[in-house]
Amino acid sequence: MGRLISCVALALAAAACVHEDDHPAVTAQASDSNVVVRAEFGRVWWSRCAWSEPHELWALPDAASVEDLRVSKIDSGYVVTFHQRGREWRGTFNPDPKHAESGALARD
Repeated sequence: MGRLISCVALALAAAACVHEDDHPAVTAQASDSNVVVRAEFGRVWWSRCAWSEPHELWALPDAASVEDLRVSKIDSGYVVTFHQRGREWRGTFNPDPKHAESGALARD
């Protein structure tokens, strides 16, 4: 019985190691600041740099791959745009802790 449990545990561990997301991560960096936006695992995240703690912005509206991800500085924070299935999506966020908020993700 112990051998069977060991074999099952080993098989599950091997399966977990080869699991991949259906779509690769997509990243964009604001050209005039240290803000990185990443679309991965069904969500859009932002962080100060690629290796810092990510902060969730939105759930992706579709399971399709993200294309043309962009982030740009605006007066009140940042605007993020991307395409999924030929549709453009847009959202805004402000990373300032005093005003940390994100606008709703909307289709352009």
